[in-house]
Amino acid sequence: MRLPAARLLLLALLVLGSTARAEPPAAVLRSGDHDGFGRLVLDLPAGCTPAVHEEGERVAVTLFGSCAVSGRPRPPRNVVGLEMAGSEIVLRKAPGITLRRMTLGSKLVLDFPDRPTDRQVVAPPRKATPPKPVSSTVSVANPERLAALAAAHERRESRADAASAAPATPVAAAPVVPVAAAPPSPAPTAPPPTPPLQRTATPAALPRASFLVAGDADLGAAAFRRNGAGVVVFDAARPLDAAAIAAALARPVFLPPAPASVTQVEIPLRAGEALQVRRRADGWLVSVIAGTPPPDGQAIPIESAPEGTLFRLETPGRVVELADGDAGTRTLIGTVRAAALVPQERRLPDYAAERTWLGVVIRPTAASVAMQTVRAGFALRGAAPPAALAEGGTATGYVPQSRMFDFPPGPTEGLWRRLQALRVAAEASPGAGRHEARMRAAEAMLALGLGAEAQAMLDAIAEEAQPLAADPRLAGLRAAAAVLSGRAAEGAPVDIPGALANDEASLWRALGSVAAQKSTQGAAQAIAGNVDLIAAYPEELRRKILPGAVEAL
Repeated sequence: MRLPAARLLLLALLVLGSTARAEPPAAVLRSGDHDGFGRLVLDLPAGCTPAVHEEGERVAVTLFGSCAVSGRPRPPRNVVGLEMAGSEIVLRKAPGITLRRMTLGSKLVLDFPDRPTDRQVVAPPRKATPPKPVSSTVSVANPERLAALAAAHERRESRADAASAAPATPVAAAPVVPVAAAPPSPAPTAPPPTPPLQRTATPAALPRASFLVAGDADLGAAAFRRNGAGVVVFDAARPLDAAAIAAALARPVFLPPAPASVTQVEIPLRAGEALQVRRRADGWLVSVIAGTPPPDGQAIPIESAPEGTLFRLETPGRVVELADGDAGTRTLIGTVRAAALVPQERRLPDYAAERTWLGVVIRPTAASVAMQTVRAGFALRGAAPPAALAEGGTATGYVPQSRMFDFPPGPTEGLWRRLQALRVAAEASPGAGRHEARMRAAEAMLALGLGAEAQAMLDAIAEEAQPLAADPRLAGLRAAAAVLSGRAAEGAPVDIPGALANDEASLWRALGSVAAQKSTQGAAQAIAGNVDLIAAYPEELRRKILPGAVEAL
């Protein structure tokens, strides 16, 4: 897109966003010091929802529902820093201070109690208790027994005194009595080996880090990457044992809720890992492998056809629709009965066709987009065909706008609920899976424009999980967070690895250059060429990056 046209489009987006946002209602912030604690109170207007995120000594409060913070109180007791900007409040607690929060009607209350060691505890005086009188007369029921016990005690004491005064006498070792050797017992019979846990109904051994989903030739499957995890979808209900799969893969797995006739498995993947899904006579074999799986099956071509945009293949399965009710988004999945995949992501105005390991995965951005199974493959309806397909050609000449991040479109309230669900999942994830789940939560924060909060979480991941520090995806998320949080403007590096060679990486490199006041003609061209990406971003994220993008053009 040429620079003047791109600038006009970005200005239109900026003006529309500003027009839609009239002067937001104010949430008034007050502070106070009390005996033993400091307090912040936020008076919330109607329709304003707060979100509190705590990361170490840093606490961030974000307001949703078109409201802004007003008032500039001083930091209360036990709070050493307090900053406000728009709909965000960022504060820093004193070391060792805990946060107590509560909601009282329309008020959000944040208390910061003193540390226990800082409080002077004065014990109440104990009431003196007079000693009990002791009778001078002792009644002895058996005087003879008492005299015998006393005499025995005196004899023991005298023997102990004599032993301590006498020199130590060496003790002769007792003679060793030979014992006839018993006849050798027969060698114990080794117990039969315990058979391995049967995770499938087949007697054949499975490869390492694999599991088998049994099914006949009609069972279709799809596999793709989503938010750093491998997702496998089957177009029929299959009873799966999550614990057995987790043991086979040596990592936690998730079986998210799915329609009654669908089975979904979500497998956290480490950096450099992928899924390989292969057809066998007895079902589908799912394996976690290092590196990129070798090509297995046909690359699905995209063509223009009377039915709409056609994903042509010989063995189409069913179309499965998975909805994210919280975020208000949906995913259309075309399963296959034999190996076939989409080798490259393609982003078009009304939808994105994701790169897959198996099958077809469509993420619509227009409500009119639908997909159905036809004899020649999968037909996509309700989507404007790209220019490259206008004359009936294939999409081989189309250069897609490839993506790096998962910033789903949808209403802000839905994205906030999605973030809450991801944070709960991150806290519940064990071991290495927790770092990947926290990366997904940080990515959801970026989709909401929460750069500072995402930056704190991503920095903590990089410190705690050293092997992940070199992960290109983590580096890309940290770079985007630096842009949104304003750290790039303060000189923090925006380092997106060259391994992330796609349009979205180019866009964020350019936004980083603009934020650091190092904008070049190349950065302007990168922004102009990715205006459609900016327009497709969620509202809060788009609002954060539009001013810099317009300035660069």
